[in-house]
Amino acid sequence: MRGTRFIKINGRNVRADCSGMVSAILIQAGFFDIEYIYSSSHSYESGGDLYDEMVAAGFVYYDYYQGVSLQQGDIMLSSEHIEIFNGFGYDSQSNQIYSFYSWGTEYFSEPVIFGDGVYSHYSGYLGFWRYGV
Repeated sequence: MRGTRFIKINGRNVRADCSGMVSAILIQAGFFDIEYIYSSSHSYESGGDLYDEMVAAGFVYYDYYQGVSLQQGDIMLSSEHIEIFNGFGYDSQSNQIYSFYSWGTEYFSEPVIFGDGVYSHYSGYLGFWRYGV
């Protein structure tokens, strides 16, 4: 968490962490009511506060496994973190890179771009939410 940094959405403070960012995006996009602004990454897990709301909003939950075909907008979920997958690309040396949107102590610009292998980055992840499948 970034200390006392907050963002405002509809006049209310949103926690400055990964789940606050994802919740704010889903609220701004019209998927959730403002009452869900204080969710955590656990809220998106099976049995969590937002699981049924995600399903009702048209999202489908998938288990994550190496080799799955990720798509832009997939909401990646681990037991301690949540982020939004942005996509694949290539750097100036033709090395494959991937990027995602996250907000927390490690990431200070968006989107975050990595080249260390998408499957090694997501190896500890539980699953992901995909819209409209």
